[in-house]
Amino acid sequence: MKYKLLRFSLMCILAMLFGTVYAAEVTMKYSGTTTANMTGSNDAALLGLDATEWSVVGDKADASTALYPGLNKDGDFRLYFDTRGDCTITVTSLRGTTINSISMTFTSTDYGNVKVTVDGSAVKAVNGVWPINSTSFVLGNGNTISKQVQIKELTINYEAIAPTEISNEATLTFATTGVDCQGVAPAEQTVEVGSKITIPANTTLYAEGKTLTGWTDGTNQYTAGQEVTVNGNMTLKPVFTQNTVSLSDRTSDVVLKWDLEPGKMWEFNGVQNKTGLLVIPATVNGETIDVKLDYETYNGGKLHNAGRSNWCQANKGTKFVVPSCKGATVQMLAYLAFGAEGKTATTVEGQSSYDSSTTLVYTTANKAETMDIVLGDDAGYLSYLQVTLPVVIEGGTLKEKAIIDTDFQDWTNSSTTSTVTTNFSNETITFTYSNTSVDPAATNDNKFNSTVDPAFKGYIMSDKEEATVTTSSFKNITKIRYRHGATGSNRGWGLKMKAAGDADWTLVSDATTNSTAWIEKVINKENVQLQWYNLNTSQNAYMFELEVYANVLVTAEQVTLATAVSPEGAGTVTVKPYAAEYDENTEVTLTAEKKLRL
Repeated sequence: MKYKLLRFSLMCILAMLFGTVYAAEVTMKYSGTTTANMTGSNDAALLGLDATEWSVVGDKADASTALYPGLNKDGDFRLYFDTRGDCTITVTSLRGTTINSISMTFTSTDYGNVKVTVDGSAVKAVNGVWPINSTSFVLGNGNTISKQVQIKELTINYEAIAPTEISNEATLTFATTGVDCQGVAPAEQTVEVGSKITIPANTTLYAEGKTLTGWTDGTNQYTAGQEVTVNGNMTLKPVFTQNTVSLSDRTSDVVLKWDLEPGKMWEFNGVQNKTGLLVIPATVNGETIDVKLDYETYNGGKLHNAGRSNWCQANKGTKFVVPSCKGATVQMLAYLAFGAEGKTATTVEGQSSYDSSTTLVYTTANKAETMDIVLGDDAGYLSYLQVTLPVVIEGGTLKEKAIIDTDFQDWTNSSTTSTVTTNFSNETITFTYSNTSVDPAATNDNKFNSTVDPAFKGYIMSDKEEATVTTSSFKNITKIRYRHGATGSNRGWGLKMKAAGDADWTLVSDATTNSTAWIEKVINKENVQLQWYNLNTSQNAYMFELEVYANVLVTAEQVTLATAVSPEGAGTVTVKPYAAEYDENTEVTLTAEKKLRL
């Protein structure tokens, strides 16, 4: 009695939610023209059922030798007898609808001893009908002797919902409830059931010291760019992972770019009197982390790009707060000129000491971790905002310097090794020669006129065979430039490199020359060796100049700069670049402007 009441209540709820619940029937039968066996996967289609609504899976008594249930061309499906276990067929409603009952027709009564179970319990037939009242049932061979069960047809009576009244839409919700983060989740979406959605990249959620690495529905986790099939209403929550690096750990420059153009990353639809944040990925020492820009649109500020084909409207008063450090450079592209005469100038750190142009470039000397940008009415519309963070180390700044810059005229004649002390980094580097020599006074004026170009006096030259120049390890190399030469076509010096941990040499350049040419390549490696090799082993290769660049630590004492106007109010003094403290010997530009007195 309790079960009937529960079932009646469930049907009432279904009727209220979806419309009319009614009994429907489908027939399961084999109509194939060949004799075969079931596959162990969903064979609903082989038995005349819709495989998107029903699952029909055969199982065999023994994994190694027994047969799956049979499909006979005479028009029946068969359950074999096996002493090792059951040969079964499991039928399941994929939509979760209740199967009321089943009835079956057999090839004959001799082959009709079927066993029906629901949730592990045997079900007896009443007047040829087996009551199921579940979403699934199992067919088995009920014989105790070797005899098959042969089923011509199986009719399934189940509860269905009128197709015209079933909602074919699902709601996809991105929620942050219970997640410690700032910002706004992506907007809710209404999609067709069975359709695929693409997990969006994170642009508006931020957790301090963490990065959004995926979204979870509570069971599965999905990553940005992944396609997911929506089978019903779905709620996704962000998954944040603790960072192992921060911006301050960078060992090379980091460029952060917020593209404000329509259709790129964010839609602004008349955003006024609000605060928000914009998140982008940044790569620090090989790891990707989330980085944010904070914005405010009070005091007349406004951001709007919705419905536009290009540019983002950015009104006077809009404020951005971006990551910064000593030596950081801000760059913005506007439709109109920043700092135009007669307009309220956009300020960076309260300063407007930049050249009037549609591209604003400002480099700070301050050490603060953030800087404020407040828009005037000069820009009008923005395309992007970019911040470049150089490498900064406590007590100094890493700067790219030429640690080797030579034309070999100050080297010593050798065919074995040369030892060089680098500029700035003070490293001892050994050049080892194989079938090669360096001569600081050598000339070949017939091919390379040293009177016209003094750099042609003194060079490294290979023999006419396999030849190499191999260095010891540099602490780091950012780029390399060398000028090589040849006395005929397709000759010169190729270059390889090997960083710590590399099993073999990596090709950097195999460019040849017919006379002389500069080769310039970006390296950006630490603990790295270089090796030049003769590109044409039957000819000589020449090298006239060599430049090796690296990041080196530059330190300096900190000093302050104060300006004053006398008499007070008689004019202004602009300092460029502006900073609270400067490295000693830093060059600054002071511009004085007199104010007219009436």
